[in-house]
Amino acid sequence: MIITVSALVLGLGGAVALDNSEQIKLFHDQMDKGYEWVYVGPQSPPVNTKFISISGGGGDDFILFQLKHTISDQRLALLEE
Repeated sequence: MIITVSALVLGLGGAVALDNSEQIKLFHDQMDKGYEWVYVGPQSPPVNTKFISISGGGGDDFILFQLKHTISDQRLALLEE
């Protein structure tokens, strides 16, 4: 499963890298700061963020993955327990 997800992300990343070089640089900077790609399922892109979306059949854009900080996720999990 992880290999399939990685291949999907790499394939999509390679396909859009030329058109989205500013976003790709931002994504790499965020990953260097501890962010990781997390599968969030099909949803509308978050407001005021950089993203690479997929266009649906109805013309609406959606995302499948989002960069999230691992420390923030752990803190949220601890607060909710």
